[in-house]
Amino acid sequence: MPFCPTCEVDHETAALVRHERHGFVVVHCPDCKRFLGRYRDPVVH
Repeated sequence: MPFCPTCEVDHETAALVRHERHGFVVVHCPDCKRFLGRYRDPVVH
């Protein structure tokens, strides 16, 4: 489970806010919207 240091809460992965930007998936906390990570989209080559 991803942990948000601002909210001090573990969130279910499915609850995270996701945005696709330039071949990356950007992940935010669903409560405070803090940036939690950026991952390369496996679908984009």
